[in-house]
Amino acid sequence: MRYSKLFGQTLREAPADSPSAGFALLARAAYLRFPSDLLSLGQQSYKRLSELILHPLETLGAQEISPANDPFKLAESEIQSYRQLPRILYWQNFPAIHISTLAASEEACNKLTDTLQASLSEIMAQLKLTVLVSASGSVFSTNAGDIQLLKCPSCGYLESAQLAQCAVVPPEAEQSLPVEKVLTPDCPTIETLAHYLNVTESKTAKALMLIARFGNKEEFLFVVVRGDTSLSLDKLKQVTGATEIHPASDEQIKAAGAEPGYASPVGLKTLRVVVDQLVPVSPNLVAGANEHGYHLLNTNYGREYTASIVSDLTVSQVGDSCPTCNNPLEGLRLEQLTRCEKFPPTANSGSFTDENGHSGKVWHGQTSIDLVRMLIAAAEEHHDEKGLTLPNPIAPYAVHLVSLPGKTIDTQSIADSFYEKLKSSIISVLYDDRDERAGVKFNDADLIGCPIRITLGERNLQNGMVEYKLRTSQESQLFPLDEVISHIKPNG
Repeated sequence: MRYSKLFGQTLREAPADSPSAGFALLARAAYLRFPSDLLSLGQQSYKRLSELILHPLETLGAQEISPANDPFKLAESEIQSYRQLPRILYWQNFPAIHISTLAASEEACNKLTDTLQASLSEIMAQLKLTVLVSASGSVFSTNAGDIQLLKCPSCGYLESAQLAQCAVVPPEAEQSLPVEKVLTPDCPTIETLAHYLNVTESKTAKALMLIARFGNKEEFLFVVVRGDTSLSLDKLKQVTGATEIHPASDEQIKAAGAEPGYASPVGLKTLRVVVDQLVPVSPNLVAGANEHGYHLLNTNYGREYTASIVSDLTVSQVGDSCPTCNNPLEGLRLEQLTRCEKFPPTANSGSFTDENGHSGKVWHGQTSIDLVRMLIAAAEEHHDEKGLTLPNPIAPYAVHLVSLPGKTIDTQSIADSFYEKLKSSIISVLYDDRDERAGVKFNDADLIGCPIRITLGERNLQNGMVEYKLRTSQESQLFPLDEVISHIKPNG
């Protein structure tokens, strides 16, 4: 690529609204613009990173599908026999590569996921990225980010707040009291209800009515958590096998027999109810009466209603007990590079006949890899005071060729010829053929950070030599022009 034709200009200063140091470096080097619009150099690095990830995938037998395809629908329509499992499918949908694993059992699904994680770990090591892996298998860079995580300082347990498990701390035991219907005008929220009744939010039951998608079908879910907690959609997906969840409309809530703002599962026998693990151990909770302006005092799980699933469904908090060693969890915010999920079988996840002629259900796993975030993390970890020092596998070009004008030698013609020779040797090269001062060209080369810089200047060419410099080295070397390519190949 001739620099004179390159789209995008380097910047003297980083954009004021840069969300991170890595983004600022990439923006200055003309790789991207806000928020994740890749310019030519950024697209080159993105393609190289994509190839780095896809090569081991294809070695594992992964097959590419269209982003429009739904793996759950595909499993339902295409899988009939255990001989068709396991399978790995992937699709690309900027800025991520999504990998879907289909397996005949939880054990097989975990094995596939572990294999993918091992492959990703090798790539992270190759890129010299410092990362942390959560208990669920998601990967986070150690750079500050927007994902809340909880970490145990004692045993090292790490997980996102959305998925972190914690020990159940039940409230003090008390005798179950009779249910009482009370007037609660203008109390459609937990906050207004607790204030009106002068009770703590922990004495209320929060009702959430949701529509969950299972394959190509939808189902109404009535979820109950304690009023002082927040529902984790990630945990709800894990325990139900739902692939998508969104709030039910007022019309859907009323059609189910409940009342928006005043709902509870009490008296609703036909709905699928899912309850957080704190609710059964919390007696005498205030819950909706399914009548506008009214609530029920002293509802108790098991007496007034039951659920098809009781599980840990809420977002964990800093200070909660570690599920491994019971020490308090600490909080930190990191950048998420990959997301790992596992979906247990449902009626719509696909079925097959096993080797004994029995029917089995397909287990699904999904790993999503954000390539732009990986590129930003690499920039944040690999730079110096002059600019980027990206690892060879994801640098946009192997060589940055610089031509400096001469008075007695036509350096431009020699550089043009050498540029063509590099290309014919299958070496990717960014050729700075601009009519600019040497300082400008060297500054831009340092900002962009290709692994090797080769400079063709008059003084060295008079002796048949060129300057060869590694981006990460302070010193340069001189090599004969007709020999320098042999020094490039191992690095390109």
